[in-house]
Amino acid sequence: MEWWRPDVDPDPGPSVRAVVLRGEDPKLRRAIRTEHGWIERGALVSFYEDRTPPMPWERTGMCWADTPHPVVACEPWPL
Repeated sequence: MEWWRPDVDPDPGPSVRAVVLRGEDPKLRRAIRTEHGWIERGALVSFYEDRTPPMPWERTGMCWADTPHPVVACEPWPL
C-alpha cells in the first residue's frame, strides 16, 4: 500500500481525497481534502468541527502528541 509522510512528502494531489494515520481506524479520525485544506472527521474529532479551521497537508500526519506519522489513503465517507 502506498503511504506518505506529509511533513516531508508533497501532497499527492486531488486523486487522494482522504487520508488516515497508518494503522488508525478511519472511522475514528481521518483527514478529508476540501477546497481550503484538510479537515478532520470521525468519532474522536468531530466535537468542534464548526470551529476548527482546515489544516495544511503537512499537518495531516500529526498525532495528538504533535509527532509526524505516515498516512495512507482511505475513503472520505460522508462529511
